[in-house]
Amino acid sequence: MIDFSIIIPSYKPDKYLYDCLKSVMAQSTSSHSYEVLLILNGPKDPYFEEIKTFKLKHQFFALQLFYIPEANVSTARNLGLNKSRGSYILFVDDDDILSENYLQAMNFEISDDSVVFTNVMSLDNLQLKSGINPYFIEFKRKIGVSNLSLIDFKVHSATVWAKIFPKKMLLGMHFEPKYKNGQDSIFMALLSKRIRRIVITDPGAIYYYRKRPNSASRKNKGIYYELSTTFKLFKGYIGIYLSDPLEYDFLFFLHREAALVKRLLAKLKLISPQNSRL
Repeated sequence: MIDFSIIIPSYKPDKYLYDCLKSVMAQSTSSHSYEVLLILNGPKDPYFEEIKTFKLKHQFFALQLFYIPEANVSTARNLGLNKSRGSYILFVDDDDILSENYLQAMNFEISDDSVVFTNVMSLDNLQLKSGINPYFIEFKRKIGVSNLSLIDFKVHSATVWAKIFPKKMLLGMHFEPKYKNGQDSIFMALLSKRIRRIVITDPGAIYYYRKRPNSASRKNKGIYYELSTTFKLFKGYIGIYLSDPLEYDFLFFLHREAALVKRLLAKLKLISPQNSRL
């Protein structure tokens, strides 16, 4: 029986993909308890054969390799969801790394009505930053007092990585390919009405993410692009909330809209990047 499905979309993968896969292979939990769905999207050569060679060399039998010609992370994730066999879903970016106890710590906290969050730290020049994210120290202290909400996790509620989702919770859900930026945030907004409880793992279970300056979310694309992207996401949030206002949390969507505005102001250099975080 497969407990976990790890979905990894990859576009023109480089050496960081193999660091990611090695961290998945090194998990302390049994390799029979999870599957890895790697969806190569965009150019096929030479990447597809290189990944197949890696799989054979390392006897990484849990790895399934798929290919789609469309270079779109949302389309790739949707394929992963459709092909997944696990009871719980994890999304991992192809240049990020999981701590060895990542799945094991998740396994202690999972339930069918909860989304589990883990600690998040950044990677800097392939060196793991030491220490614990202060947000998670605070959340760990609060968890004994009351159930945490998406508002409590506002800093991390705009991404789908560093979390585990019950597959039952995702039935009928899909990522919107039309969003080139902000697709994670739109997906979390759509899902938010189904989330009844949020729990967190021990802070020692860490998702290490890589800050790549040329990534889609960080690359400077000009004022018109930033304005149009912000407007599209703003409109998307409003549409989601109005589709079911009795079930969606108004404060959560208000926060998402405010975060969009502050991010735009930071991109336009009207405020500092530090002041753009909500």
